[in-house]
Amino acid sequence: MFLALIVVYVLGYHLRSEAFGSYVYAPSYGISTVLLSAALFLFLLSQPKLFANTPLPAWGTYAVGIYVTHPTVFAILRALRETLESMGYAIDSMIIWHLVTTPATIVGALVVYLLAHKLRLIEIGAVICPGNHGSKLAGRINTTIR
Repeated sequence: MFLALIVVYVLGYHLRSEAFGSYVYAPSYGISTVLLSAALFLFLLSQPKLFANTPLPAWGTYAVGIYVTHPTVFAILRALRETLESMGYAIDSMIIWHLVTTPATIVGALVVYLLAHKLRLIEIGAVICPGNHGSKLAGRINTTIR
């Protein structure tokens, strides 16, 4: 949590005039997002069996892939919004756009992740660390490096 507060501080105050800082940091939910995330994390730690009998634990396999690919999908949705705005459609002022953006980002990120797996660019569930010869991808990396 301390590291997250430092990131919010740096992005909000030191990089505010830069494009990166303005893209990542939104002052309306910077600190509150960190505190809410920490509270949710602590609550879920206190309730380990909360979603045990649901399909949700199986979805954890895709969590990192969605996390890694969602900025790209969000950037595409943002470019779509800007294109529609430039064509005269006031989509940003429509509530439906704001309701659909988050689910579309998550579903789009999952699609990108699954497509990368289908194209054999990644292995879902593979553990890749130095000396790990258990996965095919790690074997290919080790062979390439030698």
